[in-house]
Amino acid sequence: MDTSETSPIWSFMAIFTILVSCGQAYTRDKKGVGLLKEVIGFLEGKHNEDGKKVGRGIFDNDDGSVAEFWDGIPLKLFSVVFNSIMNDWTKIFELMNFDEKVKKYYEWVYHAGFTDGDGCISGNLTTRGHKANLSMAIGKHTSYHQLLVEYWKFKSTKRQAKRTVSKSFLADKVFVAAFANGLVLKQEQFRTVIDIAGVTKAGASSKNGQSNATLINSSTKLVQSELLSHLNYSHGNHYMINYFRKLFSDMIEFEKNQYNNAINVPLTFLMYVAGLIGADGGVGYGHDCCRIEIYQSCLPYLLALAEAIHEVMGFDEPVKVQECTPSIDKQSANSRGKFRIMFTKKQSIQLLLTVGALDYNRRSQHTVALVAALVDYMGDAVPEKKKVREFLHDLLRLIRVFFPSKGWRWTLINALGHIIHVFWHLPCP
Repeated sequence: MDTSETSPIWSFMAIFTILVSCGQAYTRDKKGVGLLKEVIGFLEGKHNEDGKKVGRGIFDNDDGSVAEFWDGIPLKLFSVVFNSIMNDWTKIFELMNFDEKVKKYYEWVYHAGFTDGDGCISGNLTTRGHKANLSMAIGKHTSYHQLLVEYWKFKSTKRQAKRTVSKSFLADKVFVAAFANGLVLKQEQFRTVIDIAGVTKAGASSKNGQSNATLINSSTKLVQSELLSHLNYSHGNHYMINYFRKLFSDMIEFEKNQYNNAINVPLTFLMYVAGLIGADGGVGYGHDCCRIEIYQSCLPYLLALAEAIHEVMGFDEPVKVQECTPSIDKQSANSRGKFRIMFTKKQSIQLLLTVGALDYNRRSQHTVALVAALVDYMGDAVPEKKKVREFLHDLLRLIRVFFPSKGWRWTLINALGHIIHVFWHLPCP
């Protein structure tokens, strides 16, 4: 599969044809494992044993470099093919005319959603110079990690992208607006950092007429640093469901207030959900290759989110939240409960054509899942349909292992019942 500089701009239908053709030739053996790896390289770019990208993926720039956010998401790929379905939804982009500040705002709402899921706002706020940090738990080899580093000045570590939330950073009104509107679980952490960034004006004058503001400011910073630590540890579990309902309601209403009811699409909310799925979601679970899930440890938050998604998407069925906590004898004292939203097959397909089109981190999974949904829709018109579905199912599983968890071992069971071990670096056994 040639994804070099001379490769054409890929269309969704061309990708559909390639994946279905690969599925028709797929076998669960050593040869099939090699085919899966080739397809992952086709989608996300080939990597060497050090994790460095050595080949262009379908979402990359022509020279193989990581694409900016709006060029690296599946939106254009999906909207051309599903224009009649997505027509009303994409009108907002025509109205905005891709104004740079508006584009930046919505991109940072995506980053806010990712921060709520797999990010952190932390730091020692008592030190001089305001040492707060915004970090994203995302592997160095991923395109999303590279996007944050190359375009937004994040520093790179093996498993994190991190940058200082400095006063100059907070002076960026677009960033502040995006995080103020787009954070839910970590809303109070962000407000605490903003409060600390400014000089506390409280304080009485001393006997010599000088202000004690500096002393009081220092004490306030100490208290707020402790508060920030507590907020990160509790992860939203100290709030009731109505707190989250209010934040989601404000997020859904943002476009109506901003554009005087000219926009029917709550894009801020959709961007947020896309970022959250990019962090704490999963695409392609079980035998239904197009199913989407969201995992979280804060039950009130997840219940409020389920209600908000149901309202925005207009689903016929309710969005269910399920507990997936291990049995009591397998729990440790410091572990939180685990809950998930498990969308139905029909709901997941609707999400693929909305938030899936906006997700940078899981873009390949959304693309493969949409191919799987079409294969199901076409029925027996797809030759070797069973093999194609098996291939797409295994492909989605393997993408989740490699991105963002490069290096994990994964196994396949072939037709003879033999286990096939798959590694990111190592040759197939």
